[in-house]
Amino acid sequence: MMLHIGKKAIVPLVIILLSGSLNTAHAQRLVFLFAHGVYSIPNGSSFKNAYNFGAGGEAGIGVGLLGKTFITGTIGFTDFVHSSANPNGNLTYVPIKVGIRHYLFARILYIHGDIGAGNTKQNKIDYSATKVAGDLGVGVKLAAFELQADYEGLIGNNPSGSWFALKAGFNFGL
Repeated sequence: MMLHIGKKAIVPLVIILLSGSLNTAHAQRLVFLFAHGVYSIPNGSSFKNAYNFGAGGEAGIGVGLLGKTFITGTIGFTDFVHSSANPNGNLTYVPIKVGIRHYLFARILYIHGDIGAGNTKQNKIDYSATKVAGDLGVGVKLAAFELQADYEGLIGNNPSGSWFALKAGFNFGL
């Protein structure tokens, strides 16, 4: 009789254990919002000669996948200030990207990569275009503060180029 009750108790016990593990896995899915100020340093001869620096901001969301890996979505704005050698004026850059962020050490040090579309517009000529945009970078998160260094770029018709971006801002988990 004791053995028969034990078999009946196994099915509910297995269901309870499985639902508990699923709730734990669901609880580890983390969502966070971030916002960064951006300072960009043009790289490459043509882009560096056309623009002195860029300044702007970005905001985004991250959704947890597995443990330390997150899918991110970012939208931003950077205004690249033209050099005296560039008669086309400043370049406005508005990227919309998706990517992956992976924490290497606890939830402090991370690497990330993004790809998407970047709309560009020259302010002195009637020209705008959407190009492939992407970045690779490394960051540090200390409490709610983040500091990030990225290598970013645009692929497509003129203007295209690359730059180093320093980003600092906040990360708020939900």
